[in-house]
Amino acid sequence: MKIEPRRGVLRRWSAAFLVVAVVLVSLIFGGTYLSKEKFLGVVRGQADEVLGKNRDLLEEVSRLLASGKPEDYKRINEIRDFLQNQRSGLPQLTLIYSGQFEGKLTFYRADYYDWNQKSTVYTPTYFQCTQNMDCEYLTKFFSGQNVDVFQKYTVREDQFYIYIPFVGKNSRFVLLFDRRNSYGKVGS
Repeated sequence: MKIEPRRGVLRRWSAAFLVVAVVLVSLIFGGTYLSKEKFLGVVRGQADEVLGKNRDLLEEVSRLLASGKPEDYKRINEIRDFLQNQRSGLPQLTLIYSGQFEGKLTFYRADYYDWNQKSTVYTPTYFQCTQNMDCEYLTKFFSGQNVDVFQKYTVREDQFYIYIPFVGKNSRFVLLFDRRNSYGKVGS
């Protein structure tokens, strides 16, 4: 008969342990989520501030992209570098624009170009979108649809992405701010 009361005590302790474990796991995930949202908000605020103060440069990029002259891509990269370095800790900035390859919509990124090579030839670098992440968003935007800022956070790689669309007088492009959050990770 003494065995039955012990089983009851064990059941109560097991239930209490389970409740405590669920609460602790919830606190960890809740804290991680709030930390991620705060970080994403800070990055978005910095990006919006820098872009807001430099609309004239964004319009210049629009004009330069529309011209398509090889020497204009050097200036586009100078502007991208300038924008990226306006705030300490501002994430990497990628400028994405569109084009056509054999009648199909293609995404390119403005990259550094070695102007010591032939300055009359510019070979664009493809931007590889990721299915179920940004391909649909970029396709909608570059097909002429209106889209809002797109923010994405990947849990697996702890990566933040903020896509800010810009529709200029001459062309449209997307500014992608991305950064890996490695705080508190073992081996980072």
